[in-house]
Amino acid sequence: MGTFLIIIGFLGIIGSFVYLIICLIKKKKKKIASFSILGAFVIMILGAALFPPVEDETAKADKEEINNKIEKKKEIEFTVENSTIDTDDYGKAVVKGTVDPDAKLMVNGEELTKDTKGAFTYDVSLENKLDYSKEITISASKKGYEDTNYIVTILNKTREYKEKIAKEEAAQKAADEKEAEKAEKEAAERKAIEEEEARKEAAAQKEKERLGAEGESALIKAQSYSDMMQMSKAGIYDQLTSEYGEQFSPEAAQYAVNNIEADFNINALGKAKDYQETMSMSPEAIRDQLTSEYGEKFTPSEANYAITHLND
Repeated sequence: MGTFLIIIGFLGIIGSFVYLIICLIKKKKKKIASFSILGAFVIMILGAALFPPVEDETAKADKEEINNKIEKKKEIEFTVENSTIDTDDYGKAVVKGTVDPDAKLMVNGEELTKDTKGAFTYDVSLENKLDYSKEITISASKKGYEDTNYIVTILNKTREYKEKIAKEEAAQKAADEKEAEKAEKEAAERKAIEEEEARKEAAAQKEKERLGAEGESALIKAQSYSDMMQMSKAGIYDQLTSEYGEQFSPEAAQYAVNNIEADFNINALGKAKDYQETMSMSPEAIRDQLTSEYGEKFTPSEANYAITHLND
């Protein structure tokens, strides 16, 4: 309405001024034009008076804050003695607390009773006595107040649960002890292997020093027989000590075969493939040739490895 009156007054003023100018030009009476201007001005003032006042941002924010405080609901007076409660041996526990006497208390769709002062109790019984815990939510509501929820955790302290935990702890302890025993055994085995290797290295070094140049020469020859001819350990020893072969002393030959870098399973396999490819021998005939004291002199286990992998 205020805006409408302001527009009418404004248009009236413009029209009155136009009429006043015409009167001046034609030298007519200016009384009507003056009253028209005054009337239009009064209408504009009346419209401005009816127009709603403009609030600044601070005043507007303060007003909204006041309205929010008025509209905000109050909180219900509601407390629970303990948020965490242990059960007894049979899985039962009691939740205790106080609430506004006029509020409504609900748990799992069930309304709780309370005394005139708002004190209440709620009996809890665990359905599954092997679970660690159970949570229950108690809700309080009252008209004109904000609803309040309280979560209570029920810890399982039943005999069944204690027995379950005891069994799990015992099983874990046994597993830990077994693992520790295994680790200790492995450590002892590693230590024994390391000590044996150290002993062998020390013995080999001592034997090397004792045999001198003969031992080194025998070792070089032994390595050559293994690498180039794929001979067995016994075959290399015989070749090194033979009066028709290298004629090394038994000590130098033994030192050599004990210290060459060779995998005699691989040597046996190489010999077996040679017999198969060049002489077309059967696997059993090859086995006999590999283990014969007049043949290659490999051990039975080395010959078995060769025959097993002959066609790989």
